[in-house]
Amino acid sequence: MENRLEKESLELIKSLKLPALVSEIFNENISDPEIDELMKYNYHKPDSIFVLSEEGREIYHVERFMPILEFNSSQILAYDVSRSGFILYDLEQGIENPHAYTWDGVWLDEVSFWWENEWEDDEIRKVAKALDLKYVDEIIESLEQNDEEGTLSTFEEKDAWLNKMINKYGLRVE
Repeated sequence: MENRLEKESLELIKSLKLPALVSEIFNENISDPEIDELMKYNYHKPDSIFVLSEEGREIYHVERFMPILEFNSSQILAYDVSRSGFILYDLEQGIENPHAYTWDGVWLDEVSFWWENEWEDDEIRKVAKALDLKYVDEIIESLEQNDEEGTLSTFEEKDAWLNKMINKYGLRVE
């Protein structure tokens, strides 16, 4: 019972040559048991968008922001076709002038979320490798350093850290 948008999203994943894990998550068939255990509860195809009527999808501008995955039943990872970059948006808030990121950039906050939720470094590295994320060792090292210094304890400090990493590794698409 795939709909048109769902087919287009899967075609987009293939045309962008995104890592196999993205298709596996989308198809609810993660082949690696360890990665499946880590990701199966929080990462899915964006059914929250797919089940909506055409009118219901209008606020999410799906022709421009093609949905790819859903994070934690609240955020959509989408591809901005006009800027050739990736965005994240909150289902409750919709989309308002989002920043576009590289593939690595759109996953930066998730990698820090995994670390904050006490995933083992090897688990983070394994999932990051399956997602073809390039800077995971540097991100883990920076998170550990900032944790030791106590500089990630507020939302403002976390936002500053995210911006620093985005700028350092060129993770924003203009």
